[in-house]
Amino acid sequence: MLPVVAAGVVGAALGALRRPHGRHLATPELVLVWAAVAGVGLHLAVARWDLPAGTQLFAASTALLAAFAVVNRHVVGMGVLSIGLASNLVSVAVHGAMPVRATALVAAGVAEPGELADLDLGAGRRFEQVDDALPALGDIVPVGAFGAVLSFGDLIALAGIGVISGELVRHARRGQRWSLATSSA
Repeated sequence: MLPVVAAGVVGAALGALRRPHGRHLATPELVLVWAAVAGVGLHLAVARWDLPAGTQLFAASTALLAAFAVVNRHVVGMGVLSIGLASNLVSVAVHGAMPVRATALVAAGVAEPGELADLDLGAGRRFEQVDDALPALGDIVPVGAFGAVLSFGDLIALAGIGVISGELVRHARRGQRWSLATSSA
C-alpha cells in the first residue's frame, strides 16, 4: 500500500510543478468508478483478513482494477496502469497465485533466511517454484525502502499511478476538476 501512496504523492507533486493544461482541453471523465472502488476494497479485504478463496478474490480485484484502467485509457497514464495490472493478472492466472522469490524477501529485509519457512505471504501469493512457467512476472524485485518485494507489473502500475495523479493535478490547476461520467462505459 505504501508504494501506491508514494507513487501518487510523487506524481501529484511533479504534476503541481508542471504548467497547467490549457482550458481548451477536455476535462477527463472517469467511467466505471465502481470497478475501481470494488477492486481496491477486495484487495484490502484480502490483505486484511484470511478469506476463503483468497487467491480468487485477489485475482478478481486485479481484474476489476485492470478493467477500470482499460475503459479509462483516455486519461493519460491509464494505459500504463492497465499494462502493469494485466501483467500481474497473467502471472496469477498462469501460476495459480503470485509467485514470490525467497531471495528477494531476504534482500528487501522482509525476513531472514531462517524465517522463510514460517513466513505467511498472504492470500494470492506463494513462494516461487522451480517449475513456474513465467517466473519473471512474479514478485522478484526487492524494494528495501518499503520493505516489500514487487513484480515488474507492480513497478509498471506504480509508474502509471504517478503519471495519472500528476495529470489530474495539472487538470485541476487550470481551474476545473476532473469528473465522474454520468453514464457507464
